[in-house]
Amino acid sequence: MTSAVDVAKYIRSKVDLSSEQQLQDLAYYMQAWALAWTGRPLFDEAIEASESGPVTPALQGNQDEADPDAVDAQTALIVDVVIAHYAESSSDSPREDAPWREARDTADEEISRDAMSRYYSKQSLDGAGPKPPALAYDDADESDLDAAGKANAERWRELLALLAK
Repeated sequence: MTSAVDVAKYIRSKVDLSSEQQLQDLAYYMQAWALAWTGRPLFDEAIEASESGPVTPALQGNQDEADPDAVDAQTALIVDVVIAHYAESSSDSPREDAPWREARDTADEEISRDAMSRYYSKQSLDGAGPKPPALAYDDADESDLDAAGKANAERWRELLALLAK
């Protein structure tokens, strides 16, 4: 998995940032939209709800060791779409969105990935925010699909029999 520092280095290679908080906001949005679109985080590092906005502590300080080439093609698609949507916008602020507010209201330091996924999935379904990129996925193994289908058929066998009556 790509690290938050690698993603930040990639962001810096794509856009001139006006502040460190803009980098923090973009990293937050990238994580949130990745969760909404793929169900998986873009990076493992936690995002905290500081008073100034979302903060990924790993991004504070020296990022010279980061490798922007570590960002794979799918991650780059997500990052590029989020940059295109938010980088020029000064009106969007994650401090207006529920996941940050909930974390601040409950005095949790970390913004929950579940909260981000729920909120931004709903936003995406409502047509708000950036348009999801066309992401490529590996083809599923046919034998795995067959096994999953059989397992689910067995799991629901009794209920399906009742419904058939």
